[in-house]
Amino acid sequence: LPDTDAHRVPVAFLAPPAVLALACLVLGPGVAWLQGLLGTYAGQFPAPAHPYHLALWHGAGLALGLSGAAWAGGVLLFLAASPVARAGQRLAWRSADLVFGRMLLALERTALQCTGFVQRGSLSVYLVTTMSVVLAGQIAVLVADEPWTGVPAPRLWDHPAQAAVALLTCAAALLCLGVRRRMKAVVFAGLTGYGTALLFVAQGAPDLALTQFCVETVSMIVFVLVLRRMPVRFEENFSRWRRLLRMPVALAGGAAVAVVVWIMAGHRRADSAGAAMVEETAHHGLKDVVATILVDLRAWDTMGESAVLAAAAIGVTSLIYLHRRADGAEQPVLPLPGDHPHAGLRTAWRASRYESAGLPSGDEGGPERTWLAASATLAPERRSLVLEVVARLIFHPVLVLSVYLLLCAENLPGGGFVAGLTAGVAFIARYLAGGRHELADAVPFKPGVFTGLGLFLSTGVALGGLGDGTVLHGWTWHGHLPVWGDAHLSTAVLFDCGVYLLVLGVVLDIVRALGARIDRQIERAAPRPEAGRA
Repeated sequence: LPDTDAHRVPVAFLAPPAVLALACLVLGPGVAWLQGLLGTYAGQFPAPAHPYHLALWHGAGLALGLSGAAWAGGVLLFLAASPVARAGQRLAWRSADLVFGRMLLALERTALQCTGFVQRGSLSVYLVTTMSVVLAGQIAVLVADEPWTGVPAPRLWDHPAQAAVALLTCAAALLCLGVRRRMKAVVFAGLTGYGTALLFVAQGAPDLALTQFCVETVSMIVFVLVLRRMPVRFEENFSRWRRLLRMPVALAGGAAVAVVVWIMAGHRRADSAGAAMVEETAHHGLKDVVATILVDLRAWDTMGESAVLAAAAIGVTSLIYLHRRADGAEQPVLPLPGDHPHAGLRTAWRASRYESAGLPSGDEGGPERTWLAASATLAPERRSLVLEVVARLIFHPVLVLSVYLLLCAENLPGGGFVAGLTAGVAFIARYLAGGRHELADAVPFKPGVFTGLGLFLSTGVALGGLGDGTVLHGWTWHGHLPVWGDAHLSTAVLFDCGVYLLVLGVVLDIVRALGARIDRQIERAAPRPEAGRA
């Protein structure tokens, strides 16, 4: 701001206070002169109990004391002008900028303290915090509303087999909590998943059981691939009191979930939609209600879940490929020291009879025959002849089974999701038997092609329904084919094919990232023998 020029005020500006001061000096001693004038006016009103009169001196009293206190206070304020000024500055209203800055600083400090308390980099702390918040909300609702009123008593089981499977599943879950080795924990966690699939079988839900079996199998394989880069045992050591503190939280969380499921199942206010869905499925000439729901009645949900699955796969692989992905499919390279002397050559599946003479033989320390395309790139001590034979024998049948599960979903258990997982298991078998070069030979292009093609196909089917005015509107065709016979074709099958390709691409992408990529990291980290050493 520019400087302001200061100047003396004119004399006329002081006239009002000067006149007032002189009037006080004159009228104070001469107040008795006004008694006659004002007393006559005041006498016209009723006299109070203590009549008033004007005088210069009324004697020692309250008025004199208050006047003396005022004079003394003024003197003290004059003598303590600096401390009073500083106190006034502290008590004065702060500027808006200062108040906002201090509030922002306090907010940042509070956020930092909360972040440091909650985000400690420990998965167990995150789980305990999340579970505690969920429990607090559920308990508050249960206590306030008492929703269990009128809910029928729960059935323990419909068949004794369900109780046996449930007990075994719970036993596996409890054993998973007590083991110290990561591999054992993965196995016991997988057993809980397989136990859930058995419960689906006992309940009469083969579609859910088949999907659960495939998901659990692929999950366990992925877990094993990741464990190769992790310590054998859990390194975190918790004190006994921490374990005792977390056990009630875990038990309360499980009990709360069970109670909520029981209450929600017992508070059904509308009729079950199962009968209507069965009728609608039969109206279209189909039998599998679950598959019809996924690809026809609730296709929007399936499409959204497919997009989420693709995004999750991209996120997982991005954790491994920190910089960029390979420009192309990984091809066999020259053998490292210790590998088979004929690593990188064309193998039995592709070699001609003239080239087969150069393949490994029994006297060279390896298997007499190369059963997989790139198994010769593995060192002899890392090869398993039994696994190679099994992988070669089951690869094509498993692929055919996946196609069958894809096409039979209208009338039998199956569908694009479980079919894609089944096809992924076939490629995983080749990778486990022949290594990363075998996977590259089985899939000579990027797995993202499957994912993108699947999303493109599903989206195209969805947009094709706009021809009838509705997204995802289904089109069907009934006819007779020369070789096939009576045929029933539907756009829902094409939509399911998109799901099949997407799931297959996700599985291959994850195996390529957590399997083949980690293999390369392990090989690079392994010590190399000195050059020229025999």
